[in-house]
Amino acid sequence: QRQMCIRVSRLWWFQGASMLRTESTQETGLTGKYSFAIAWGDQVLPLPSSKTTCRPRRRFWVCPATALGAEGSARQISNGGETMSTPEVAWDMGTAYDLFMSLVVLHKPAEFGVRGAWAAGVRARLSAQDRETLEKSHLLWGVPFHWIYTLPEPKDAAAALWALGQVPALDRVRLLAVSPESCSDTRQLLGEVAARRAWTESDLEALQAAYQASHKHGEGKKALSVEKVTKILDLWAGAEEYGEQYLEALRNYQEVFFAEEERRIRPALQAALERAQELAGRISLLDLLEELTQGVRLDTPPEGDTLMLVPSYWSTPLVLMGMASKERPVWL
Repeated sequence: QRQMCIRVSRLWWFQGASMLRTESTQETGLTGKYSFAIAWGDQVLPLPSSKTTCRPRRRFWVCPATALGAEGSARQISNGGETMSTPEVAWDMGTAYDLFMSLVVLHKPAEFGVRGAWAAGVRARLSAQDRETLEKSHLLWGVPFHWIYTLPEPKDAAAALWALGQVPALDRVRLLAVSPESCSDTRQLLGEVAARRAWTESDLEALQAAYQASHKHGEGKKALSVEKVTKILDLWAGAEEYGEQYLEALRNYQEVFFAEEERRIRPALQAALERAQELAGRISLLDLLEELTQGVRLDTPPEGDTLMLVPSYWSTPLVLMGMASKERPVWL
């Protein structure tokens, strides 16, 4: 058993796991098990477990939350020492979640263990213009949980397309892109760009600054590139035209691929929901989440009064987390 002292410049909490940001890359060239004592502000946090394993990942050490004290030190830091209550579990289901999730996967196949050639083959069923339109959407949104949650039953692709068609083209970008997690300053800035149908250099600088302010993940975080900011502003300035193009492309995607896929996965989603609900009736929330996520073990329950769980075929093997509303986190 070896000992090591790491000077920590950043500490984040993410659903029961801690991320320790080191100040140099030298420490993370080591592998194996270490015991730690972390100086964090005015507190010194001993890591009592000799079996704690912290894995080096680039300039980060990824450690179990239990590493920060067997008596609940992690909880005391993450929420000021208050006792964390277990949220009530809510359920939702609809193939509309997988409609959007499948597009994320098809544009980032490697992240989900999908063969790139197969994903390219599916995208090739669409016209070049539709492919470009759907690809651009990922600059603005992935899975719009907040909007899908409000869809009428059965929350399938047809319901999503119908609901989107009821909204004026100018408002579709705002409807899908602006979520409960969106920064208020960014919402206002982009709303003004859409209203003016144009953007300025000051808009570009303000959006870059807003992005940096809401994505402070350490000194190594790169700024949002001018090229990417420009593309985002162009989409908002042309929100009406893009809203028309996006709905048309989504309809075509449903026709050439997802309609058949939807029929294939719907029974599996229903079976998964029924199994999850049965498990929820006889095991704890933490055990339930570990089972449903195939191995993600949390040290403490997720924050909030309610946690909404949604079965998904296309998100496998990952778990996506978002917000259905300000008070309702969702796990897909």
